[in-house]
Amino acid sequence: MQTRLYLLLSAWLIVSCAPVREMSNKEKHMPSIGDIGKHSKSLVHSTFHKVGTPSLKDPIALSVMEFPFTKSKFKKYLEMETAKGKKPRLTYVDSLPNKPKYLCVEIADKIGIKEALNYAHNNGVKTYLENDDQYTIITKIAVTSDKATMTALTKSDAISLIDNRNGNITLEVLKGQDRSFINLSTMEVFDYEVSGFCWGETKYGKKQIEALSSNGESCPRGTEKKAYKLDNSTSFLKL
Repeated sequence: MQTRLYLLLSAWLIVSCAPVREMSNKEKHMPSIGDIGKHSKSLVHSTFHKVGTPSLKDPIALSVMEFPFTKSKFKKYLEMETAKGKKPRLTYVDSLPNKPKYLCVEIADKIGIKEALNYAHNNGVKTYLENDDQYTIITKIAVTSDKATMTALTKSDAISLIDNRNGNITLEVLKGQDRSFINLSTMEVFDYEVSGFCWGETKYGKKQIEALSSNGESCPRGTEKKAYKLDNSTSFLKL
């Protein structure tokens, strides 16, 4: 009898704790700008499995634009908030003229992020990317936040992606002589776009990232999406 009661209690604990563990994992791995990982998409939803972020020694310029929610965008917002186990903060009524707003934050300095990935302090990250062409970097996000944060971003003179004192990526916001910082975790990311990597070689034959490709674009001429193909082309030239 005691054994049976113990088994029933164990089963109840497993079932009760499972949703909490699942929600915690989703919150922990919520995608954000600058994240590196694997993106997969189905007819139902898309997922992003983060493996890390690059180290940024120099600020990377961002662009920010504000848009009113559409019905399809708001659906994505609801899906993401539900996945995080949160009650949606915003409401959307299609028949009303005044719609809630969201921000589109994008890496504007594609050359800067490319150079950052090629720096020596990111050699570990670059090696990881070199060995698997399925890895991508998030270069564009759709977000909402509180009114003060939204205003600070839309009214700023410049916004950059930087490393903070703890080595975590954050937003640096400049307005006149004032400088402030916004933690990415405080913003509600509900949609994103990724870019892949195009590889080339230095004059010494060392592999490096030459460009980023987005939305299924082909890599520029003379570069390869799969880094190992550079070995084949080099061998062919030697012959």
